[in-house]
Amino acid sequence: MSSAAKALSSKSDDDSFGGYSSNEKEVRRFDRLNKRVQDIYDFFAGIYIKLQNWYYDHFILVKDPDLPYEIGDHLKVNRMWGLYDHHGIYIGHKKVVDYLDDGGITISHYGDFKNGYAVKVVSHKEDRVYTGREAARRAYRRALEGENEYN
Repeated sequence: MSSAAKALSSKSDDDSFGGYSSNEKEVRRFDRLNKRVQDIYDFFAGIYIKLQNWYYDHFILVKDPDLPYEIGDHLKVNRMWGLYDHHGIYIGHKKVVDYLDDGGITISHYGDFKNGYAVKVVSHKEDRVYTGREAARRAYRRALEGENEYN
């Protein structure tokens, strides 16, 4: 018997499938299963985000005809006779997402945000990263999640 034939006949059952041991086969099987689960998760996460955006766009982020602002406009109000500016994002239905003095984020009624002062729109035509709707969605999500980081 040739040395190659002896080597083939001496392989154990673990090595008979593609040269992999049973542990390696299990690891490869687990990796494939893990990849499939991740693909399914990514698929449903994408659907969830699309449904969430559709819901926001059709029920939450609806422009109020009484106000001259577009969804996602960055609003600024001078407070305390111009000592500081208060900022917010207009999200529709006379609602503004704004940062509180303690660093929290809240959804305020436009009248409470304005607080008797003049409101100005801050233009971001050159340096805008997100569309108005995207900015409004992000602000709304942060307020719902209870974020308390001022930025």
